[in-house]
Amino acid sequence: MLKVRIQGKIGDIKKFVRQLNADNRLELVSVSDIYDNKCSQRYKHLYMD
Repeated sequence: MLKVRIQGKIGDIKKFVRQLNADNRLELVSVSDIYDNKCSQRYKHLYMD
């Protein structure tokens, strides 16, 4: 299992997670909510297993 932090703009993050969900070779065990970055209002992040 991999634990990954994804960082970017909200639209890009959502698009990437949708693409991963559509790939039958991968299984997303959990995807967190999208969180604010402390140093930037423009970029957000989430965690996934």
